Amino acid sequence: MSPTSSKKTTTTSTRGWVSFVGAGPGDPGLLTVRAVEAIRAADVVVIESAQHSDLIAGLCGENLPELVDGGFGQDGTPLTQAARAKAVVTPARAGKRVVRLLGGDPCLYASG
Repeated sequence: MSPTSSKKTTTTSTRGWVSFVGAGPGDPGLLTVRAVEAIRAADVVVIESAQHSDLIAGLCGENLPELVDGGFGQDGTPLTQAARAKAVVTPARAGKRVVRLLGGDPCLYASG
C-alpha cells in the first residue's frame, strides 16, 4: 500500500465495565436496585470479605459470577492497592463486566 492511499482499518475491541458497589451493612434487602442489577449482570465480582460471597449467592442463585478476593492474597496477607486495582482492571480489559463490592458505602473514607 502506498503512503498516499488510505485504507480504513477497524479494530474491534471488547470493552468491559467496572462498577463500584457498596454492600452496606450486608443485608441484601438494603442494597439499591442499581447495586442488585450490577451484581446480577457481573461476570466477575471482586469482594473484600467472605460475607460478601454469601450476599452474592443470595442475589444470583445458580448464575454466580466469578468471585475474586480483593482483600487478601493466597497467603493470607492483605493485598496492596496496586494488586486490588489489578484484580478489577485485568478482567475489565478482557471485556468482562466487573463489580468491585466494597463494605458499607463505596466512597466513604475514599475506599471507592
